Amino acid sequence: MKNKIITLGEALIDIIIESNEPKTMVAGGSVVNASISLSRLGIPVKLISEIGNDSSGNFLLDKLNSENIDISSISPSMQLQTPIALAFLDEHCNAKYSIYKNYNTEFAIPNIEIHRNDIVLYGSYYSVSPRQHQKIIDFIGYAKSRGAFIIYDPNIRNKVHDDMNHQQLIDSVERNFLLADIIKGSDEDFASIYDAKSSDEAYNKLPAKKFFIYTQGSKEVETFYKDEKTSYAVPKISPKSTIGAGDNFNAGLCYSLFQYLETGISYAEAINTKKPEIIQTAIQFSSEVCLKNENSINQSIIQRLKL
Repeated sequence: MKNKIITLGEALIDIIIESNEPKTMVAGGSVVNASISLSRLGIPVKLISEIGNDSSGNFLLDKLNSENIDISSISPSMQLQTPIALAFLDEHCNAKYSIYKNYNTEFAIPNIEIHRNDIVLYGSYYSVSPRQHQKIIDFIGYAKSRGAFIIYDPNIRNKVHDDMNHQQLIDSVERNFLLADIIKGSDEDFASIYDAKSSDEAYNKLPAKKFFIYTQGSKEVETFYKDEKTSYAVPKISPKSTIGAGDNFNAGLCYSLFQYLETGISYAEAINTKKPEIIQTAIQFSSEVCLKNENSINQSIIQRLKL
């Protein structure tokens, strides 16, 4: 039996716009970006998502196939329009999004085989939207019962949503927090969810004390583990795009944990004894992807990591 990483979330097309000019069109979505990076490093990745039976969907499927990602659980739907995101880069290379989507079909997660020590990575608004939230919670609960390791990134940057009020949003996010083994989120996420202004405030709001990772863009990464707070410096870079920064931080977490598992170190033991190395790998993934106009890591970091 070979373990795998299961990613669950939205798949879409990112059209990147700089100085009001479209620059490139790439596969997007938080877990898609992480999936591509992980697969490029030779890690088995299975993506669970929804894609329309349209030209955009065909582009996505071709891209995911070319990256050797297992998309056997995705059935393109004639009733679904593949989401499109316009990513407008500002002078600091941070993106503001206009997202166009229309999920008008019944959501269903296919039956898939889950083994002990598989990793499930999920998050974003896709994980809390009333349309599919309960089914995602049921799936994550089932994965935990099978011995999977759960990494959750809320990736919530907006308090206001048409289909739920803010308290409903908090309730749904907290259900995900309770199931996660690792909670990783940004300062923007926790400002949106809890109005938190610091990592300490965010950590104290959590309904359960898990391994908590708090990112702050170009500022230091702060972690809480067994109530011990640690800070990690982030290298100074000149970014071309920060679109994939958080997604590839998640990929770095998954990659590092997966490598330790293959040497016989359990995930819990790795977090307990190798936490600095795990976080530094995640920071490296995040920094590297910002140096290119891509949403996933490229061959330069891949060669260094393989060495």
